[in-house]
Amino acid sequence: IITTNFLHSILCICNILIDWHTIISYNITMSNYNNILNNKKESRLIMKKETLKQHAYNIIKDKIINCEYAPSALLNEEMLKEDVQASRTPIRDALGRLEQEGLVTILPKKGIMVAPLTIREINMVHEARTLIEPFAILHYGNKISDEIYQNYFRIFQRDTANVSDLNEYYETDKQFHQMFIDATSNDYLISIYERIAQQNTRLRIYLEEKAGIVC
Repeated sequence: IITTNFLHSILCICNILIDWHTIISYNITMSNYNNILNNKKESRLIMKKETLKQHAYNIIKDKIINCEYAPSALLNEEMLKEDVQASRTPIRDALGRLEQEGLVTILPKKGIMVAPLTIREINMVHEARTLIEPFAILHYGNKISDEIYQNYFRIFQRDTANVSDLNEYYETDKQFHQMFIDATSNDYLISIYERIAQQNTRLRIYLEEKAGIVC
């Protein structure tokens, strides 16, 4: 009778034979084999470092978009290290990416300034939305099922005064607009709209918190 343990033993032996066959086939010495293992460890360390960079980027970006770091606020590396719980390297990498996205400006010897929300910025966001969203709806709206439209119709029929969680309502509204952009399957439009949506979220939150205006 073939038992589970017996099969497991055979499998282990096969794995060992396969590993050694690979080593012999390519004439790899044990020294080189150890080098391969070391290279794998180094690769894992690099992946971990990349994860730290992404982690720092996500946290700082989220705080900017949600106005925890207010528009025009001046930040510094020490403050960010404390908030993100990371070293300088991932912080600087994150700031470089965020500067390219227009969310911060790095001021030499002064600090990091969060992108302001100026009238010009607001007008540009509005203009970009009026160009992109109608195009997406007109050309790709038919890719979305009637069932999805009806579901959103029922949601938006509700009076916002009776909505218990406005943030959830705003998130649904955001998903509704994003749905048309995603329907285009156009990577360029999706990338551009991501930046537009971020600025729109910043504006809404900032107006609510500072001016008491509910958008």
